[in-house]
Amino acid sequence: MAATPEAEAMLKALHGELDALLRTLPGKAVSASKIRSVAKACFDLRVEYKRAVHAIERFVSKAPPHCKLGGIYVIDAVCRRSRAQLGDKDVFSPRFEKQIEATVDAMRGSSADDRAALVRVIVEWNKQKLFPAKADALSSCAVVAETKRDLEKKVAASSSPRPRERSPRPREPEPEPEPEPAPPP
Repeated sequence: MAATPEAEAMLKALHGELDALLRTLPGKAVSASKIRSVAKACFDLRVEYKRAVHAIERFVSKAPPHCKLGGIYVIDAVCRRSRAQLGDKDVFSPRFEKQIEATVDAMRGSSADDRAALVRVIVEWNKQKLFPAKADALSSCAVVAETKRDLEKKVAASSSPRPRERSPRPREPEPEPEPEPAPPP
């Protein structure tokens, strides 16, 4: 079935927004406005939701490591909006759920900070039951487990007491000099 010209134009707009995400500089966070604009372009394409989901999943798998977290944030934004506005007719969450493990696993090459942010996102997904069939799989995903170990090591290192240096013995106060006797008259 061929897509309508209107759907093709919206798909082109989605790809343009994803290209804008690619222009994020390494070391810089993806802005919330960029995430919203990509999520809006994806949500507007709900008639062709399969193609929209595929485009975002492909973005996360093919993007440079510093851009992948932006794609995860887009998935989060699209699924939350879809659930809020469409309720039982939400088409995005079930579709993203099919490949969410592979999408999350694509974050392997990302920085430790990005992986830590991914863990926070997955915790939120599990709290909100966004992907209920994959909740256990997401929690035990290799990238998440690796990041949790890294975080636990950091916490353990920061909370364990440092070996204390021996403090020098307190010095005894020096006796005060006795006042000189008064000169004889």
